[in-house]
Amino acid sequence: MRLPDLRFAAGARRKRVTGSHIYGHMSCEHRVRLDFFEDPGRALPMSGSLERLLERGRDFEDLLMQDLGYPEPDFEAPDFEAGAAQTLALMQQARPGIAQAVLFEAPWLGIPDLLRRESGNSRFGEYHYVVGDIKSSWRSRSDQAMQVAFYSRLLARLQDRQPEYGYLILRSGEEERIDISGLDPILDLVLDEVAAMARGESRTRPQRNDHCSSCRWRELCAEEDPMGWLPGLTRSTRELLAQAGLLRPEQLFEAHAEQRAREAGVARASFLRAVQVARAVREGRALPLRGLRDPGVLHDFCAVWIGRDGFDDRSLLFASQREGRPAKLSFARDRAEEESAMAALIEEFLEGELTVVHGPEFPSLLASFASRMPEWLPRIQRVENRLLAACSLLRGAHAFPAPVVAASELAAWLDGEAPSEELSEQRALLAQLLAGEDYATMEQLAEAELAGLLRLGALLRDRRRS
Repeated sequence: MRLPDLRFAAGARRKRVTGSHIYGHMSCEHRVRLDFFEDPGRALPMSGSLERLLERGRDFEDLLMQDLGYPEPDFEAPDFEAGAAQTLALMQQARPGIAQAVLFEAPWLGIPDLLRRESGNSRFGEYHYVVGDIKSSWRSRSDQAMQVAFYSRLLARLQDRQPEYGYLILRSGEEERIDISGLDPILDLVLDEVAAMARGESRTRPQRNDHCSSCRWRELCAEEDPMGWLPGLTRSTRELLAQAGLLRPEQLFEAHAEQRAREAGVARASFLRAVQVARAVREGRALPLRGLRDPGVLHDFCAVWIGRDGFDDRSLLFASQREGRPAKLSFARDRAEEESAMAALIEEFLEGELTVVHGPEFPSLLASFASRMPEWLPRIQRVENRLLAACSLLRGAHAFPAPVVAASELAAWLDGEAPSEELSEQRALLAQLLAGEDYATMEQLAEAELAGLLRLGALLRDRRRS
C-alpha cells in the first residue's frame, strides 16, 4: 500500500497528482509532464467533438448515479481536505455506497465515481469499501483498470484494508471486476515514474500515437520534438537515431547520416523508412514505402461506408456507391432499420458480384451483424470473401505526413492534398448530426468517404493492371 515520496519541483504548475494523470500516463507519459509543468495557455482549446463526447459520458454517469442514490460529499473545490473529511464521515456511518468520494493524501488525489460497501473487516468494523468507476466505453481498457487500482491504493491506506476487488460499470451497464492485487506491481512502477516526473528527476519526449489527434498539447509536441512527431517512427528507432546525433528530421538527409545511424544500431530498413516519412512530412504528400501486394481486384467494385456512433454502439448511416453511379444512402433510427439497411447492402454486393472496398471497421461490423442476423450468415460469408481492405493496403505501403484513418484522408494525401479537418470533426459528431436531423451534412460526409474509397479502389485496380 505504498505511495512514493513526492514534492513537486520548482516551477510546477500543479500541486496534486490525480487519477487522470495515472490514466493518462498509460497512453502518453509526456502529456502528464506537460500538465505538471507547462503553461496551460499553450494548450489548444478542446474540440467540439471531444466536448460533446465528454458531455455524453457525464450524462451517462449522472443517470447511473441517480439510480444508485448514493450520498456525495458536499464541498467547494479545491478544498479537498474538507471533501476527504466528509468522505471519511460517510464511511464511518457505514453507508451502502458513496458517490464522488474524495480520497486525498497530499499530493495524491483520487475522486472515484463510486465506493461500495462490502463485508470484511477494516478500521471501520466488519465492513470495508471497494472502488467502482463508470466508463462510457463498451469494453474495459488497461488505463481504466490502472485508474481504479490507483484509487484502490488510496482507499486501502484510508481503511487499513486492501479492497477485495475494484470494478468498472461499462456503457452496456455490465459490471466488470478488476483484480487489484494483480495490478499492484505495475501500479508501483507507474507511481514511481509519475513521482519522478513531478520531482523534475525524469524527462520525457513526445512520441506520436493514435491519441495525439485529440490531445490539446499536440502543436507544442510537434514544435518541441519534430523527430518524435514523425508518424510511425518507433520509440526505439528514435532513441537510436538520437544516439547517432540525429535529432531533427532534416538531419536524416545529411551526408553520412545513414552510416551514423547504422553505427548506432539502426537497421537499414528502419532508417530508410524514417527518411521517407520525413520526406513525406516535408513535401506534404504520401510517398511509397514498398510495393503493394496484389489486391485481387478482378471485377467491378462497390465502395461502402457506415457511419457509426461508438458511444451508443449504433450504425446510423449506411452508404454505398459504384463507379459512375449515384450514391445510395440509408439512415437507421433503431436496430430493426440497421438490420434492414445491412441486408440491402449484402444483396447489392452479391447480385452484382462486386468486390467490396471498405474502411477499417467494416469487417468487424459485418461479423457483429452475422451474430444478430444468423439467417443471413451464408450470404454474409460470401460477402466476406469479396472484401478489399483498401485503406489498410495503401496505408501500409506509404509514408504519410500525419496519421490517417479515414478513406478521405488517405485519398487526399495520395493526391498531394491535406485532408479536410471539417470532415474529421463531422465524423466525430455523427450522432449529434443525426439527433439534429442535419441530413444534408451527413450526406456530404458519406459522399466524401465514398469518393475516397472509390479513389482508393481505382488506384489499386490501376496498379494491378500496370
